[in-house]
Amino acid sequence: MLFSTPIEKLLPKRDILFRDDPTSRMRYKKRLREKRRLCQPKHLCVYALLDPDNGLFYVGVTVDPEERLERHISNCKHEHSKAANYLFSLLHRGSRPIMVLLEWTDDKAREDVWIQYFKEVLTIPLKNTFGGYL
Repeated sequence: MLFSTPIEKLLPKRDILFRDDPTSRMRYKKRLREKRRLCQPKHLCVYALLDPDNGLFYVGVTVDPEERLERHISNCKHEHSKAANYLFSLLHRGSRPIMVLLEWTDDKAREDVWIQYFKEVLTIPLKNTFGGYL
């Protein structure tokens, strides 16, 4: 025997898996799932695009902010939305948009919360085609 002390004494009491008690095992597994859920990284980023001269003009959500900014810039010549047209005119003036990360989240609906906040509370006229309708 390698250890003179039983393994149950080395582990913290709350992390012991009781093999003979199904109720304790279920509670342990539930606690373990909750710990894993809390440790998961937030994988969606809510961001805002700003015009250096005129301020905020777009709110969106993405997994990769840097890549999304580059896609906004490359796609603005081909898209015909308010935001794409605004971004195209911004680039034509020789400026680049500034991306501000508002929050990391797991909930895509947070984008709508931010859009609604900027439109209704701060009365900023965003170029978003959709969103802000909770």
